[in-house]
Amino acid sequence: MVENMDGQAMRRLLPRLADRQPGLFLDIWELQPRAEGPAHQAQPHWCLCGKCLDMPIAEEELCCAGGQDNCLSDEPEMNALVRDLGVLALRTIHEIFGM
Repeated sequence: MVENMDGQAMRRLLPRLADRQPGLFLDIWELQPRAEGPAHQAQPHWCLCGKCLDMPIAEEELCCAGGQDNCLSDEPEMNALVRDLGVLALRTIHEIFGM
């Protein structure tokens, strides 16, 4: 049945599925191919802490300026709330589907 659905019908169905089975979207997220990045990227010119990665848009080019030993990216909250793939997946789902 799903194979015969057009894109618009799927877009109507996905928010309903997310309400009933939120874990389904995490499963789908985990199946997506990941882009392989270089093992080490050069530090961007705007980085002051030495741990930033190059960002796609200028508004995301932010640094904590805490230095190597005091970088905000080392805080436990950063890993739990910002860099966790599950949290990022849920945020993406929320932004796409408005849930």
